[in-house]
Amino acid sequence: MPISLADYIRRCFDRAAEAERLAASEIEPSAKAELLELASSWRKVAADYEYVQKLENFLKTHRVTKASPPTH
Repeated sequence: MPISLADYIRRCFDRAAEAERLAASEIEPSAKAELLELASSWRKVAADYEYVQKLENFLKTHRVTKASPPTH
């Protein structure tokens, strides 16, 4: 069974949350900053997947048909 976009989105948010948990317990400032950057990156990936999901839903509900070429 293929993985759905919703699963990918959830996994990205899970990874972001895990990176934030690790950052919260990190003492070294540079490591903390890297973990927070990683969390931010996972959230951006999740947002990209959400955008794809919205486009997919739009295309499913608004069937695109071949339109005649515009006349000038």
